Amino acid sequence: MLYVKRRSRLTQKQNVRLMDITKEQLDEVSDDNRTKTIQDIVPNLSSSDREFLISGITPEEWLEAFGNHDDD
Repeated sequence: MLYVKRRSRLTQKQNVRLMDITKEQLDEVSDDNRTKTIQDIVPNLSSSDREFLISGITPEEWLEAFGNHDDD
């Protein structure tokens, strides 16, 4: 479990979430030249958690901006 900090692309707010992810997975997700999809790197995470890793958008921000967010 790691605390992950991301700046939201919607609000520019700095958000922090505790996530079930390893340092190695986080590094791989953050690599601009990665060849794997985020679903392959962190298959255990929900779509909301993966969205947060990519864009920094929290489920609450998503809901406010776009309405319902389908989570798996």
